[in-house]
Amino acid sequence: MSRRNRVQVCQNAKVIDLKHKILEDLSVPLERQRLIFMGKQLKDNLTLHSYKIKEDVCILLVANRAQNRSQPPRRTSQGQDQNQQSDDDLESFLFTALNESAQMRRNRRLLFQQNASSFLRNIRLNISESREAITQNIASTQMLLDTRKEIEEAKAIQPNSSDPIDC
Repeated sequence: MSRRNRVQVCQNAKVIDLKHKILEDLSVPLERQRLIFMGKQLKDNLTLHSYKIKEDVCILLVANRAQNRSQPPRRTSQGQDQNQQSDDDLESFLFTALNESAQMRRNRRLLFQQNASSFLRNIRLNISESREAITQNIASTQMLLDTRKEIEEAKAIQPNSSDPIDC
């Protein structure tokens, strides 16, 4: 029963403008539209930018059942009306809960992907820092070996001198 539709509006547009665009494209009346993004119902007077909605995001449209306001509700029996109302409420609740849990799974997956990418970035930084440290250690070791070699050569040239440098 779910399908994807593409609607394009400016990022600074208000939610009500988006609802009007949905009315034009999908013929869903304004009073039946409920827009949900990141588990929150969008308020008509706020802008899409205030919800941090960017290009190519998925906003859930819940089209509530049409209410015929010209006719009062049928009164066959009070129990039947209550059952119908509770069935409608349960269906609406289940639909909303399922959609919100799907959105939460998508958000967790996004968070995991972001954490994984930052983890990999940190590993790359650690590897590059480790390479630099290893290069510095090799250079220091080479300098120490060269210094020791010079001292040994100096001792070989002057074997009997009383040099304070003693290795």
